[in-house]
Amino acid sequence: MDGEQYLLKGDARPMAPLLCAGAYIDADRLAQFTDDEALLGLLCTLYNQGSVYFE
Repeated sequence: MDGEQYLLKGDARPMAPLLCAGAYIDADRLAQFTDDEALLGLLCTLYNQGSVYFE
């Protein structure tokens, strides 16, 4: 994302295409990953650096 690499493990791998497929991130599909604290941290990092935004 934005030319940076992030290591995703285990069940997180399906999140990569969701984040990188296009300009719109489907919040309903993203919700399946919200129970994982590490993934929430990654989403916070991406949001804070302006790589993703949510409407």
